[in-house]
Amino acid sequence: MLFTISKTTPQYNEGKDFVAHGYIISKRTEGNNLAMYVSLWGFLIILTLQNSEKIADFNTMDKVYVKISHIQ
Repeated sequence: MLFTISKTTPQYNEGKDFVAHGYIISKRTEGNNLAMYVSLWGFLIILTLQNSEKIADFNTMDKVYVKISHIQ
């Protein structure tokens, strides 16, 4: 599976990929990891990354798009 988060609408295959938009509600440091909490209209996704550079461009209350697709 491929997980993508972006500030713009990603390209997707209708009927095959999951795409939703939501908002970043929090960013927290947990040990050596950085966690980013994303609310997708009632669903909460918690992204935990060791490399904080990947989410440095995202701020609290940014509107983001989440895409989940199969790797082919």
